[in-house]
Amino acid sequence: MLHIISQQMQTCTKCKDITHHTKNYGGGGSRGVYLLLSRVDSDINSKGVIRSEVTNWLRQCWRHVSKDTDAKFLDEFFISSALLCRTHVVGNAREDREASWGEVKNCRDRVGMEIYGVDPHIIIASGKQACSSLLGRSSKLPRITGTPESLFHIEIPGETVPVRYPVIYMPDVFTAIANGDYDDPNGKIQFISKTLTYVYDICKYLKGEDQ
Repeated sequence: MLHIISQQMQTCTKCKDITHHTKNYGGGGSRGVYLLLSRVDSDINSKGVIRSEVTNWLRQCWRHVSKDTDAKFLDEFFISSALLCRTHVVGNAREDREASWGEVKNCRDRVGMEIYGVDPHIIIASGKQACSSLLGRSSKLPRITGTPESLFHIEIPGETVPVRYPVIYMPDVFTAIANGDYDDPNGKIQFISKTLTYVYDICKYLKGEDQ
């Protein structure tokens, strides 16, 4: 199913004024976590450095803030983006603008099909566009805390009935990379680390229940 979705996206023409990128972030491991990024980052994707760059940075961030980490946990993430196309600033192909709500809506069906194909224990929404894509609205989004207070649920159409998935909201990964506020107790990196710890605890509990 995921392979078919990837093929379909290569020929998508819903957003005619933006440039398609040709690589999916992909997944690995048990795919227990579906991480939805808000955008395709120009610095990462123009160099062809995709999934490993994101997971390596998350691992570095998590270790910097928390001593209780599992190096292999992030390898279980399926990483995708709310928008699988580059949204260039007009006249400047090296700078990306924020995707419009209309562009995010154009990709919502693909996001839903991916989630259903991955069937994760939990979804992480990284940034405003990712959260908007999952909720189907661009306003009145949850508050980011990195704790259970940021948790909400969505329903994805299934073969017979909708499937319910928990989602936790965290800051945009690429904005946090640019800020680099590792030592700020109220910074984006702290919130991302809290989120990773919380998601890790959930997945660890669920694995214990399965055994």
